[in-house]
Amino acid sequence: DEVYRCKDITRRFLDLARTAPEPARPVRLDEIVRSTAEMLKFLPDFSRTKIDVQYDLTPVTIHGQAGPIRQAVLNLLKNSLDAISEGPAQGVLSLKVTAAGGTAIVEVRDKGRGFDPATGARLFEPFFTTKPSAQGVGLGLAIARQIAEEHGGRLSLTSAGPGQGSTAVMTIPEVQGAGGLVQSEAVPILSTLDARSRDFRRDYRQRQADSAAARRL
Repeated sequence: DEVYRCKDITRRFLDLARTAPEPARPVRLDEIVRSTAEMLKFLPDFSRTKIDVQYDLTPVTIHGQAGPIRQAVLNLLKNSLDAISEGPAQGVLSLKVTAAGGTAIVEVRDKGRGFDPATGARLFEPFFTTKPSAQGVGLGLAIARQIAEEHGGRLSLTSAGPGQGSTAVMTIPEVQGAGGLVQSEAVPILSTLDARSRDFRRDYRQRQADSAAARRL
C-alpha cells in the first residue's frame, strides 16, 4: 500500500511539472483540492509546523485543465502555509469547496499573519512579496489569479488585518450535468502561462540587473 501511495504522490508532482497543453474537460474541483492538499505534508514548512487541515468539500465539477487548476490551488495553499509558519508553532488551514448560482467556489482560510490594506492592494502584483528575497520572487498569487481568469473565474484574497489570518476565494464556472457535456477543443492555458512566466522571469532578471547597476553608481 505504501508503494502505491508513493507512486500516486509522485504522479501528482509530475502532473504539476507537465508543460504540454492538456485538453479542457470536466474535472472534479473538490478532488483536485483534496489531492493537492495531501501533497502539503511533503513541503518543508509543513513538517516544521503542526498544522490542522480541515476539509469541507462538496462534489463540484468544472470544465478546464486539471494541471493548471491544481497549480493554482497549490499556490494558494503554499501562501497560507507560509503565513502560518511565521506564526505560532500550531496553525489551522481550512479548505472549503461549494457551488452557488452556477459558480464553483474554493475557499482557503488560514489563521496566519494576515496583512494590512496597503499590502493587500499589491498581493497580486508580479514580484511583490513580503518574504525575504531568498524565499520567493512573488509569482505564486499572480499565477494563481491568471489561471483562475483563464478558466473564466476570479481570485481574491482578504484579511481583517495583521495577525488576523487571511481568506483566499477562487471562483470558476460550474458545469451542470457534466455527464452529458461534449468536450470542447483544448485550450492551451499551460502554454499561455509558460509564456507569461518566461516574461515574468525576464523582467525579474532585468530588474535585478538594473538594481545592481544602480548600486555601483
